[in-house]
Amino acid sequence: MLQFRAGPYTALVLVLSAGLAQRVQHPKFFPFSTLQGSKLSLVVPRGPGFTEPRPTIRYEPAEIMMEKGFPPPDASSSQGRQAVREHPILSIPGELLIKIFDFGIALAREDVTLGERERRLIFTVSQVCSTWRQLTLSTPSLWSSILYLRNDWRPNVVDIMVERSGSSRIDLMFLPPHLRRDDEHKVEEQLQIAINLVDRIRFLCPRLRSIQWEIQELGVLETLISMLQSNNHPALQCIDLRVPEHPGGCGVQNSQPYNRHQMERLMKSGSNHIYSSLSRIIFQYVPLSYFPTDMFSHLRHAQLSFPGPSLRFVSLTTPQLILFLQNTPHLEELEIDSNAFFGKRLVPSELDLPVLLPCLMQSVWKGAHPDSVHNLLALLDLPKIQLLDVTINDHYNPVVFPIDDPPHVTSLLDLRELVVRFQERENVDVITSKLYLSTLERLELAYIGKYIGISTSQYPCIPACGSVFVSSGGKLSNLTELILSDLALRKVPSEDTAFEHLPLRSLTLICCPDVLYCDLVKLIEFRSERYQRGAIDEIRSEKLIAGSAVSSQAGRKIRPLPKMRRTAVVAPTVSPVSVKQGEILDYENFLPARLAQMYIRDCPLISKEQVDASAARELGTVTTHGHLQRYDATAPTHTQRSPERTPRSGFNGALLWISWDHKKEEQKRIARSKHSRKSHV
Repeated sequence: MLQFRAGPYTALVLVLSAGLAQRVQHPKFFPFSTLQGSKLSLVVPRGPGFTEPRPTIRYEPAEIMMEKGFPPPDASSSQGRQAVREHPILSIPGELLIKIFDFGIALAREDVTLGERERRLIFTVSQVCSTWRQLTLSTPSLWSSILYLRNDWRPNVVDIMVERSGSSRIDLMFLPPHLRRDDEHKVEEQLQIAINLVDRIRFLCPRLRSIQWEIQELGVLETLISMLQSNNHPALQCIDLRVPEHPGGCGVQNSQPYNRHQMERLMKSGSNHIYSSLSRIIFQYVPLSYFPTDMFSHLRHAQLSFPGPSLRFVSLTTPQLILFLQNTPHLEELEIDSNAFFGKRLVPSELDLPVLLPCLMQSVWKGAHPDSVHNLLALLDLPKIQLLDVTINDHYNPVVFPIDDPPHVTSLLDLRELVVRFQERENVDVITSKLYLSTLERLELAYIGKYIGISTSQYPCIPACGSVFVSSGGKLSNLTELILSDLALRKVPSEDTAFEHLPLRSLTLICCPDVLYCDLVKLIEFRSERYQRGAIDEIRSEKLIAGSAVSSQAGRKIRPLPKMRRTAVVAPTVSPVSVKQGEILDYENFLPARLAQMYIRDCPLISKEQVDASAARELGTVTTHGHLQRYDATAPTHTQRSPERTPRSGFNGALLWISWDHKKEEQKRIARSKHSRKSHV
């Protein structure tokens, strides 16, 4: 019996065998054992020379033999032919089969754990049976991925792929094997393969849709750039160029086959070719100065990765980045991984500042130098940015730069979400003290020092209490979601009061070592309707008593209180004890919003028994879950958290979710308010 090798082939056939199950799973989770002994094992025709077992199909040589005129193999028995004719797979419409083939081929191409031949799944699919072969040969898009993987260079296979791709868009992938520095023969061989591949596909440039190219030798990069520069690319959508970091690799920095400065001057001169569809680039250790600036005029997504020390052979400099951003007016997402220092004094005078990015919505910065964040943001005008995600790392670069006082950043007028991961407490103070945060709705602060080997005897105090919660001057008047990871919460009265009065609706505490359950109960109770109504009623009673005494002495009648108007909840600036008697009717405007959700995860001083305590249940409906991983999609939506809104953390541990039914609580509050007004009348 024919045995399939576990992988995309088995996955593809099992999907068809199951009659197209509603959910297509990854190949790793397919029950391969169910394939053995089924009729499906007879679907693949077996030629006269077939021997069992056959763990893998060497499809490239067989395909080339077919191209030379040899007939395709046929079923070797009447039983096999009958099974092929009667199998339910043949009842599936051809259009649906093509979609499944396309899915399996893409899955195999992206799975780096597979071998060179296995990632060319199209050849295997085209040899399963005559029906599948006819479908694959009549669908050019299935042959549109041209690959060079490791040492598997087959020019004749490339020619077959090019011929059968017809006029469809082409995806080019060049992933050579990792080379040693002293292996000059392999370096030269790789360069010749790159030149050969480019020559074979140069006439396909108008059809190129994506390029994924791993560069280990500058001559290869020169070959690729010459192709990009000398042809139009109207269909090119994505360019992914990476210089890998691996031990013993030859590396781009160790090979100088041409004059780098000469190429930079050539690229700065611009290009007259078309890149109208280029919307995404991924560059790792590839200098931006190697490409014409007008090449990026239609970009929407950019990922620039220069991790590690900025003193490496190539880094992301301030002039390069500013010049690049000036030519990307349609950029929507920007991701930078660089520890380089950015500053205004490093920008040439001929570049206009600030740089306007009218479409930028999200920006992620990894490994940021703490002094560079404000400096770079001050050079940009970001009117529509909503997400800023910064990971600060000042341990890679020990160089001390002469800097001025960080400027205030006032261009983030629509910032809704801020994520700051840091190693030192001062890093967060530098970030938050200079940003405009009045529109901020979600704030995430995470200490990552212990995960990168920084030894410390204590967890940092919550770094933003003093600089944001207290001295913000109303900065966080719209903050509704707060996430704190690996932080100790200081018990400072002024900061505690400022924290309590934030208009939070959701609070997440992850691995906070000194948080007690009584702290949570206090926070919940302070925001509960029972506490708020009690505080208001107490002040109102005092006012009515005082007002009655004054009225009786003046011989005036007590008039009923006017009907209170409902206003939007805002961040309070005062507490009940500081409200003047004449301002009691407006006190509800200063009440903090009641917490809708609270998540406690891996906090050592809080136990599950405390979570189930009745003290919290008296304040509303409490729902307790065990682990984030046990999310139940069939449960009612009001009893669980949406999976896409789970805390951005990789920790495992117990999870507490305290939730209030807003609608019921609001109805009760309105009813009690009406009853209170009637009783006072």
